[in-house]
Amino acid sequence: MKWVTRALVALFVLALLAGAGLVGGYVWLKGQLDAPNAVSENRPETIMIPRGAGAIRIGLSLEEAGLITDARLFRLGVELKDAGGALKAGEYAIPAGASINEIIDLLIEGDVILHNVQII
Repeated sequence: MKWVTRALVALFVLALLAGAGLVGGYVWLKGQLDAPNAVSENRPETIMIPRGAGAIRIGLSLEEAGLITDARLFRLGVELKDAGGALKAGEYAIPAGASINEIIDLLIEGDVILHNVQII
């Protein structure tokens, strides 16, 4: 009977540690997604998102342009918002210091740059 009690206590402690690890990981990820981007803090940028580009390609484009620090965090943010198919193509003005979540919301809304065209 003594070994059963020890096994139950060990399982309880492992469950607590696993739960604490999950909560800590979620809090860290949420902080990373909401943190302002220090890379583009001083200058707004424009970026062209091509039609048919998925979260992986968009994340890599944003990372290459210096708008985010890690494309993997962008993909995780898209997955957390379940927005894989909701990201819209177009030319976007990304505000200076925009967080990953703000960029994802901008791409979901489809708030693209509109250009005036004059036909004579």
